[in-house]
Amino acid sequence: MDKLLHNKSVLITKDADDSKSMQTLTSAGATVIYFPTIKIVPIHNNTKLIEAIKNFSVYDYLVLTSANAAEIFYEQSKKYSLDLNKIKTAAVGRKTAEVCRNLGIPVSLIPVNFSAKGLIDLFRNENLFGKKVLIPCSAIAKNTLSEGLSELGASVDAIPVYNVEVNDKNYLAGTINILMQKKPDVFIFTSPSSFDAFLELIELSNPAAYFKNTLVTAIGPTTEAAIKERGIIVNIIPKKSALEDLEKAIIEYYLFQEI
Repeated sequence: MDKLLHNKSVLITKDADDSKSMQTLTSAGATVIYFPTIKIVPIHNNTKLIEAIKNFSVYDYLVLTSANAAEIFYEQSKKYSLDLNKIKTAAVGRKTAEVCRNLGIPVSLIPVNFSAKGLIDLFRNENLFGKKVLIPCSAIAKNTLSEGLSELGASVDAIPVYNVEVNDKNYLAGTINILMQKKPDVFIFTSPSSFDAFLELIELSNPAAYFKNTLVTAIGPTTEAAIKERGIIVNIIPKKSALEDLEKAIIEYYLFQEI
């Protein structure tokens, strides 16, 4: 097990701080290449968010679909001294819930499956008729969650609080040079936008050919779908959309290869 991934290089489209150093893979001997292909840019002077915070008492639920959304919402909420103990907060997964708790945001709802669909399934057990739900989210977030909660009877305010942009090529120049010299053995894509940004940064003209004979993994089904649209085979998606689960799935994949 200790040397299972010896001489294997693993690229993840996050930086080391976000991915907690990928301890499971590094312990198995892998070399991890951190390649944060996207950057999060908070929306400043966000009048819709400010208005929602000023009228926060009208909401019954706060839904946080990412750590970024949690952090940006919290920074804005501090200015208005919100009491976040008076609202039911749902977090999309373990990482988001952990960030919330570190910020002092109590989390009472976490879905079994860490996804928009998982959140919708979770809320089927709540009576949403006549309830108001606030969702601080990415500017490129899909409407799946809002529409699903609306169908359950809720009035939903989904407010973009940050933009997702391709990271600066100059900032990543050193890593790009490494990738041009040697292709990693394993790729971990953590969102559709991180995958699209990878293609743009590396300037791939034939993605399907580039990823041939590599292990391509996706954090969840939405990311998997974005990759497959380019004709690329996705070898692994974890049962839960969490990095630690994906790491374990990669280990299991290589263990199976040795049998």
